[in-house]
Amino acid sequence: MGAVEEKGAAPPKGSFAVDTRTAEVGEVMDVIEGTVWLRPPRGGREWEVPCGAARPATAAEVLSAKVAQANSARRRGRRRAPAGGGSGSISGADLEEPGR
Repeated sequence: MGAVEEKGAAPPKGSFAVDTRTAEVGEVMDVIEGTVWLRPPRGGREWEVPCGAARPATAAEVLSAKVAQANSARRRGRRRAPAGGGSGSISGADLEEPGR
């Protein structure tokens, strides 16, 4: 394992952390006066967590949270990114000529 972290120390901004009260994973958006602000990995509403209730997330926890949110979005029918804000990938349908 890595270096031992100080109990109650906040994970660094931009990293992923687990809210130990709920086991939810979020990206650390900010740390203000003993409070960590987390946002779900694929976006959404931020929530606050006391520094003592936030711990660094493992790579497996981050991946699991991202997959769960992607699956949830797919079930809700959000399979493609909105026009102009795509992921940069091209599908076969994007290459077809109009009218075919």
